[in-house]
Amino acid sequence: MVGGDVREHGNDDVLDFIARTARDDVLDFIARTARDDLAVAEIEGTTKKAVAIRTAFNCALDSAKEAAVIALPARKTA
Repeated sequence: MVGGDVREHGNDDVLDFIARTARDDVLDFIARTARDDLAVAEIEGTTKKAVAIRTAFNCALDSAKEAAVIALPARKTA
């Protein structure tokens, strides 16, 4: 059944149409859910990478500060 008034078709056609439509809606829902799950997993992975990068950056920054304290002469204050 494509288009037209439902009354022009038999009950079997209407039931088939409803079943196909419901199945398509369910499949669309499942596809959207899977896409959302993949997006969440990707965001979680990116977040873990960002945390690792932040940790490495902070470690490098702390090392640079310590090296600067050792390498640079102390300033004399008046």
